[in-house]
This record gives sequence, C-alpha cells and structure tokens, in this order.
Amino acid sequence: MDKLKITEVVKKFIEKTLNNAKTPKPGVSYIINRILKLPALKLLVTNNLTPKEIMELAYTVFYLFEGYNFKESDWKSKNEVYLVVLNEVGESYNREVSCDDCMNSGNEECEECEGDGKLACGYCDDRDTTRGRGHTCVECYGDEYTSCSKCEGEGQIECQSCAGRGQVENEYESIFFNKVVWFIGDQNMKKTLSDMQSELGEDYTDKVYDLFDTSKGSVFLSINYSEWDYEDVFDFEKENGYDIGEGDTKIESIIPIENTKPKTYKIDDNTIRYQLAY
Repeated sequence: MDKLKITEVVKKFIEKTLNNAKTPKPGVSYIINRILKLPALKLLVTNNLTPKEIMELAYTVFYLFEGYNFKESDWKSKNEVYLVVLNEVGESYNREVSCDDCMNSGNEECEECEGDGKLACGYCDDRDTTRGRGHTCVECYGDEYTSCSKCEGEGQIECQSCAGRGQVENEYESIFFNKVVWFIGDQNMKKTLSDMQSELGEDYTDKVYDLFDTSKGSVFLSINYSEWDYEDVFDFEKENGYDIGEGDTKIESIIPIENTKPKTYKIDDNTIRYQLAY
C-alpha cells in the first residue's frame, strides 16, 4: 500500500476518534498514540513503513488537519520537521573510583605478619620443644609458627581506606546528564530555538520548556535517557565557558529529520524511540 492510501486510512481513523473525544484538531503526540494504540492502525503502519516513515506519516496527518493538502503536508513532513537534542544537567555527585591502597581488591597486607599469615611461635621461641625439655610445643605442635590472630592466617585484612569495597569516592565532583530528544514541526519555534542555542541557565531552561508548552500540537517527546557524566565539573565549566547547575538545560543540536542517521529505532505500545548516531 502506498503512502497516500495509508495516510488516508490513518486520517479517517483519527477523525473518528476525534469525534468521539470531541477534540477539534489532533497534535502529533495524539496521532502517534492513536496509531500505536489502535491494533488495526498499528498493524497497517508497522507492516508497511519504517519507524522514520511512521514519524513522517504522523506529521503528514498533522499538517492535513492544519489545512494543507497531501502534497504540501508530505513535503513539510520531510523538510520542516526537526530533532531537537537537549542536554539536561542532573545531580552532582562524587563517583566511585578504584582504591589505590588495595588496587581494587578490598584487602591489604596484614601488618602483623607481613602477609605470611603466621608468626614465629612465642611459646617455644621458634624451637619445636617446650623450654628445652624435649616435649613438643603445645602451641605450634612442632611447626615453630602459629597462625596470625589479626588476619586469621589469611595474610590479608580488610582495606581500611575503602572498608573492603575496593572503591572510594573520587575527590572530583561529577555531573550526571540526561539527553532528551524532541521532534518539532514548527518553523518559528525552530528559529527561536536556534537563536537560543548558545544560552544556558535556569531562566533559559524555563524559556525552552515554555516554548515547548506553547507549541504542544507540533512537538513530540521521543526519548529521555541517561547519556553521560563529566568527571570534573570545574574542568567542564572551564572547557565550555559557562557554569552549570542542576536543572540547567542546553540545546545540543537541531537536526532536520532527513539529515539524521538513526542508530536504533524501537517501537513500543506507547511511543516511537528515536536515537541518533553521532
């Protein structure tokens, strides 16, 4: 089935759900939700289209409801839809690193026996007899050595620096980042976000999400996932030229949908997951 016929079928299904819900116009999120929730639609699109084409289909249907014809809507879905990649600053923390004192083993050499696990018998003075009387020593039984009580004969004790965990907290503060990927289909919004791309900070974060809130119909939150952390916050701030704090957001990139190189696609019951290859 070609895209025009699939689009017509999807639009008719959406119109029926709108009549039942008494909603005048659907947003992209609503359209995608209906496509993936209604068994007949889900089977139709997943058997005929790739996930990327499903996203373009959703925007084509969206633009049709906005009053454009099929040719215009199809063109806009390929040329006026963008991915906006945001980096959100999460909590700061001191990450755990390998303990240098025990080399990540969690144990260190027993100082009492110097790692041997045994000590010279103090009862028979290293002779296997008791006080020179020719009797076998009742402490070492003729071995001349007794088990070290501190390490219980193991030669190793729990590392005092890491309490046996093999890791300690790094002295440098780290920052945890979330990567959030949005689709947008509004040219004015794209221009505003492009102008804001060099900014950062709490006020800026509010501006970004206020913009998404006011453009709800044409935006779709694709994925929100943990991406990376930066070990030394001070070095990060120095390298990038700005201070960072929890809750700050920075626009990493704005990419036309046709110029993206997807690494993985995954369709589940509720949404389309879209990840980028960098």
